[in-house]
Amino acid sequence: MSLYSCLKLNVFQCSIIVKKSQLDAIDFALNSTFMKIFSTRSQEVVEMCKQIFGCHCQAPSHVVVNRKCKFLSKFIVSDNMLCQVFTSALA
Repeated sequence: MSLYSCLKLNVFQCSIIVKKSQLDAIDFALNSTFMKIFSTRSQEVVEMCKQIFGCHCQAPSHVVVNRKCKFLSKFIVSDNMLCQVFTSALA
């Protein structure tokens, strides 16, 4: 991993702090979209529609958290010198 790519990843993925309210907003947007498309206010109908369209596996907020964890785990074990400096500074 080059120095540039390490910095680029650090800036765009690691330094962005995702708050719980932002994660909740992502889930709300998806649910609201299904409610609007199918003209319903029933959460049960929304969940059924998500299953039909393949959106039931994970909530979008879980996907964001999983990707962040995956990135950080790769960042920690990177052999790039700058990544190691940042990792050792956090430890």
